[in-house]
Amino acid sequence: ETMYDIAQRNGVILQNIYSYNQLTPGDYPGKGARVFLRPGLFSESTSTAINTQTASLKMSIHEVLPKENLYTISRKYGVSVDQLKSLNSLSTDNLQIGQQLIISK
Repeated sequence: ETMYDIAQRNGVILQNIYSYNQLTPGDYPGKGARVFLRPGLFSESTSTAINTQTASLKMSIHEVLPKENLYTISRKYGVSVDQLKSLNSLSTDNLQIGQQLIISK
């Protein structure tokens, strides 16, 4: 899996993923590496996690795009609407553009 694949699957700009993870274009995450899909999560203490193979830490995040709803997102990732609501502690089906949703832990 390449950084491009991760960007495409999660609807995130490739350059942003590099920036969020303090990587340079062309860097390749190792198998099971933790890749951050939004800003503010990377710190010096987590830099080791990016280069370490830690499949148990892998989390998938999706940023809500215009015209998306829980059903379309659930179909995209092969999870149920109830799973999405549970993982994200959602009490309603209402989503905001740009909202970050946990897809899997």
